[in-house]
Amino acid sequence: MLIQNTYGAGYQQNGTRLIIRENETRIERGMFADAGWIEKVVIKSPCIEIGMGAFHGCRNLKEVVIEGECSSIGVEAFKGCVGLRKFSAKQGIQKIGYAAFHGCILLESLEGIDRVEKLGAMSFYGCVKLGPVLTFNSCRSIEEGSFLECEDLVCLRIPGSCEFTISDGASYASYDVMHVDPGCTVERIEETFSKFMNPPFERLVECKAFGEMG
Repeated sequence: MLIQNTYGAGYQQNGTRLIIRENETRIERGMFADAGWIEKVVIKSPCIEIGMGAFHGCRNLKEVVIEGECSSIGVEAFKGCVGLRKFSAKQGIQKIGYAAFHGCILLESLEGIDRVEKLGAMSFYGCVKLGPVLTFNSCRSIEEGSFLECEDLVCLRIPGSCEFTISDGASYASYDVMHVDPGCTVERIEETFSKFMNPPFERLVECKAFGEMG
């Protein structure tokens, strides 16, 4: 069934499944906010931008599948989706905005994050099931509070080819290890970063830029 009268011709409802067709390149701000009928979203577009609060408060949403690339996930796009367990962007995600997955307490499977270039502040705040290991192959910026209260996350892994900035307070999380491969170039690390690491900061990495903080 097409739901074009409400949302436009590019959107199709199949029971509790929302299908977004190939010709759509952007899901507008708040378009499906608080839509309690949605349990699964399938995005067929080769490249999609998910707008601010697009699925905010969709409490029954359990799974999102993006068959192409996701250029960006907007501010609070999935905030409060307390039933969301699986998010898959098969061709990767470029940018995740402020509090995009805030409070997604059941989220444990996240495909495509390894290609993300920027993590906004509080992006995964309260995602207590996320982890145990996340790897970032292309990340250049991790903003403050990105993994705050991610209780199951024990390791963030940054390969040696990355060049990135860690903002003040980015480590306000409960993970135990941050591993940065030798050869990684860190452009800027705030002094306060070292205060929130457990175990002690100097034991965690083999990166020259970290070591120079002394």
